[in-house]
Amino acid sequence: MGRLSEHRVSQAQQQTLFRRYQYNRSGNLMQVEDNLRGLTQYQYDPLDRLTSVRGSVSETFAHDPAGNLIQDRLSNVEGNRLLFQGDCHYQYDEFGNLIQEARGTNQSLITRYEYDGQHRLTRVEKHDGTIAEYQYDAFGRRIQKAVTDKTGHQRTTEFLWQGDKLLAESGDSHYQTYLYEYGSFKPLALITGEGAANATPYFYHLDQIGTPLEITDATGQVAWSVDYHSYGNVAYQRKAEITSPLRFQGQYYDEETGLHYNRHRYYSPDTGRFITVDPIGLAGGLNNYQYVKNPTGWIDPLGLMMRNCAGQKVLQKGRLEELRAKYGTLTAEQINQRINLRGATTEEYNRLLRTGMSKNEMGPVVAGVYDTKTGQYFFDINHESLPSKLDPLLANRLENMPSDIMNSYEKTLGAGTHAEVYALNKAMLAREGAALDDFMIYTISAKKASVPLRGLPVPRCPHCDFLTNGTQYFPEVMNYSKKSIVKP
Repeated sequence: MGRLSEHRVSQAQQQTLFRRYQYNRSGNLMQVEDNLRGLTQYQYDPLDRLTSVRGSVSETFAHDPAGNLIQDRLSNVEGNRLLFQGDCHYQYDEFGNLIQEARGTNQSLITRYEYDGQHRLTRVEKHDGTIAEYQYDAFGRRIQKAVTDKTGHQRTTEFLWQGDKLLAESGDSHYQTYLYEYGSFKPLALITGEGAANATPYFYHLDQIGTPLEITDATGQVAWSVDYHSYGNVAYQRKAEITSPLRFQGQYYDEETGLHYNRHRYYSPDTGRFITVDPIGLAGGLNNYQYVKNPTGWIDPLGLMMRNCAGQKVLQKGRLEELRAKYGTLTAEQINQRINLRGATTEEYNRLLRTGMSKNEMGPVVAGVYDTKTGQYFFDINHESLPSKLDPLLANRLENMPSDIMNSYEKTLGAGTHAEVYALNKAMLAREGAALDDFMIYTISAKKASVPLRGLPVPRCPHCDFLTNGTQYFPEVMNYSKKSIVKP
């Protein structure tokens, strides 16, 4: 079944760590025997949702019909938005992003959250004066955070990525590198220090869902150990000779806010839910704030969709149809590629603005093309004439464009002059013989600010639809013209 049943670590014939896992017929974790933490037992409702934990950290949970986690009787949810829990009261903007948390006497302790145009968290201001600011690259990966405390002292951390996995982080006084099990987000090793002369290796020991419980040094001695609440908060720090921010797979703990950065969203272990709705911009199905159906057997490494730890990817009820309607039948990786392309194209548009290019020079559209085989991106804008060199397939289509399509669109300087054709042509010339379905295309409006569509996805014209047919074009920006069947 692929489930972890036993974890054992021994050193010099002495057992250091031991855990034994037992599951029920539904595959849910029923109990864990741990030589450090004792016996922990779990119970679930008929929908396989976690309802109670009995052990070193005991908890009880309830769930409403929409799958919202209700941790106590003083919780209130409307429209799947958590309004208050205990003494914490929450406010949201019109997009569903959490913008304020107020707690304490008369809700006087206020934390405020700010976001950019892509609904990525950019700034948090806490009641004690601490300010955290975050920066992202074109793919939405967080590359820097700067935390200023109430005295004005600032700590900056920079992040280095390998695809969607955090590879390393560096700050004023630390440098850490992370290694993972092949093909997963499970951490394998941690290396502290910069350069071979200063490198010190440590090794992760994980639970049944890949969450770090202990870290040992090269001699096998435990250097870091914690106990968790069920939804990811650290309940007890057993040992902390080193620091490790990795939590649930794909999550990074931010000490300054208590949130977990989860690639495309931020997760709150206090509430067991995301603080924003689905970043793909979907309606979200039944509940688009929910993390997973239960935290003992499920994870969400990208903040996009849950999957169990045996590898099965599962969408929330009601969400499958919406994902298919907008993105087709795709894997989490393919959806992630589309999000990255959207972000990269938007960043290219912003880059052009920063160069001082006028709106007239830029034209009405900026297009991005992603080569799924090489990982390369290509961008372009509208032009007044055809490319000086046109890929043979595109040239053949242009020469044989039916007259009814050629005459169906007049708002152009000529078929083949638009941004998406230029960008696709660059991509195809860079890899001769490539198949059209190797490429994804995304187009956004670059019209004047008075036009509401500026910065939003725009459809292809009939000419571009014919010329680029066969590429992976986003259904959310699909053209309104009649689809063409092309035989190159």
